[in-house]
Amino acid sequence: MGKEGVINRIIKSNCYSSYLELGTGPINGQETFSNVKCKSKTSVDARRDLPGEVDFNMCFEEFFSIKRKELKISAGKKELPMWDFIHRDCGYDYDSVKASMYLSLDFLSPNGTIICPFADPIDSSWQRPLEHQILIDPLENSRFTESEGTGMSYWCGHTWKVLVEMQYDKNINVDIVIVRNNKSEDGYVHGLAIVRKIDKQYKDLISARNRSKKTYEDKFIDFNFYEKNKCKIMNIISYGKLCKDYINFDDHMNASYKFLE
Repeated sequence: MGKEGVINRIIKSNCYSSYLELGTGPINGQETFSNVKCKSKTSVDARRDLPGEVDFNMCFEEFFSIKRKELKISAGKKELPMWDFIHRDCGYDYDSVKASMYLSLDFLSPNGTIICPFADPIDSSWQRPLEHQILIDPLENSRFTESEGTGMSYWCGHTWKVLVEMQYDKNINVDIVIVRNNKSEDGYVHGLAIVRKIDKQYKDLISARNRSKKTYEDKFIDFNFYEKNKCKIMNIISYGKLCKDYINFDDHMNASYKFLE
């Protein structure tokens, strides 16, 4: 099942009615957006070659700023407009990932879902600085550096690092699972993160569980350490496990409780 299949299954299982996609276009998102089945869909992308192809041809910061201003001038509204499902597929440098994730949480409904692709890079070369990013020959699917040829940009960036920080920050009430990095039917190349809000009491349980790891926390965001220990640091699951225990919001909460044990 492709990424849009997972999205549609989550939307249907949780009776979601609103979908927001950050990062849409013919290269990295348009096919997903057009195949998503949801009552209300909104697309955002800053690339200048996409006017007319997206609902909001602007960066995510500007989009969320506009939505906040709309709230202030709309009579009777006391809460931020919410989306049930947010697909974050834009900007993979650390600052962009962090800013878009935190803003997305502000606009996510209480039982909503955020998904982030490229959450589990194959190896350290795929999360290197942007100037050293890897390019992909779309026909041969071969890897080469920018100096060796031209191809499609394929860079995972620092999504993994932001997700680790969010999972271990006791002030951010979220729970995260990652569908493992695997080319087979059991996973997704570079991983797929499922992010959901949880109540503070549950986050406190997670923090208590991780208390014994405190001395290692600074090492979690060192990729070499993370790569060797990621299955202990994060809840990394198979595609089958996703379908069985994490598609539905309530099931996700119950399964994550078991992960704590």
